[in-house]
Amino acid sequence: MDGRENIKIRKTKVDVKGKIIEFDEYYMIDPKTGEEVFDRNIEIENDTRLYDIYKKQMNLLTSSEIKNIRKKYDMNQKEFALAIGVGEITVHRFENGSIQTESVDSIIRLSEDPDIMYNLLIKNQANLSDSDFNSFLTKVSILKM
Repeated sequence: MDGRENIKIRKTKVDVKGKIIEFDEYYMIDPKTGEEVFDRNIEIENDTRLYDIYKKQMNLLTSSEIKNIRKKYDMNQKEFALAIGVGEITVHRFENGSIQTESVDSIIRLSEDPDIMYNLLIKNQANLSDSDFNSFLTKVSILKM
């Protein structure tokens, strides 16, 4: 028994940056008492889904879309952040649900194009080790073909 049968769903409305978002919120019930109990993992999942709905409505990349762009280049979060010229922890936060600014969203969105990513790598070469830079440059060059 993994406790999944104790997870319930309710419709809820939440204000995200002044925008009311309606979504299915998951919550856990204690089978012995029938009372709602806090589950950190469920709360994290709820927040990620909520913020992804907001991101879609605001025409921002979702957490999974950001992750897919990064994985296209075989980079970890820190490497991708350094390659596109944002703070080291920035990509981690956005992949885990935080809402990015429109300017960072634009950089990430543009980096999906290998020609632009190539230029970002050249511009931000100093942020990366020589071996990482050369490895990523090779990967991007192959994707440019």
